[in-house]
Amino acid sequence: EELKIARKIQMQMLPGEPPVLDGFELFGVTVPSRQVGGHYYDFVVVDGRWLVLVVADVSGKGIPASILTATLQATVRSNADAQTNPVGMMARLNRLLYRNTSAAEFATLFYAVVDLQSGSARYANAGHDFPFVLGNGGSYALSESGLVLGCIDEFEYHENHFQIPEDGALVVFTDGVTDSESRAGEAYGSARLRAVLEQNARESA
Repeated sequence: EELKIARKIQMQMLPGEPPVLDGFELFGVTVPSRQVGGHYYDFVVVDGRWLVLVVADVSGKGIPASILTATLQATVRSNADAQTNPVGMMARLNRLLYRNTSAAEFATLFYAVVDLQSGSARYANAGHDFPFVLGNGGSYALSESGLVLGCIDEFEYHENHFQIPEDGALVVFTDGVTDSESRAGEAYGSARLRAVLEQNARESA
């Protein structure tokens, strides 16, 4: 019963219906492998101009992982002064995890800020699976990344830039997709995911 309650709380913390934005369409979903899990995503609209996108994967599973995801979400939501600063926010999240968790606990996290007027975006990545940008008949991976969160007290993350093409898409995912295995034990992998995304690039979010 307590696990059911914990799952309900965790699901309520996710953004639910994504914000309705002019010129952009959003969708997010998570399917925990247990009652609760360590995968988390969020959308935050800042001043009607910036869209903050966060996707994270916390080490471990179950209740401990779900508590860490809640901590990450609360930090992003409460640090309004750094929400449009990917590098600044990443540094705060890294310090938080390092100083308040054991050495075995860490998280990968992708943090992007999209300019809703131009479609240009800035991001920082802490060891998370490389997202794909779709458009112009193909795709490419956002392959710049830094250290996972919580390993060392101070790490210098870097801001990177990309453009979401008109009629294009940004797809951020966790290893829950790519590590899924067939009955024969073969991992789905990022190459299969990329091919499926390219084949369905014109679909809605």
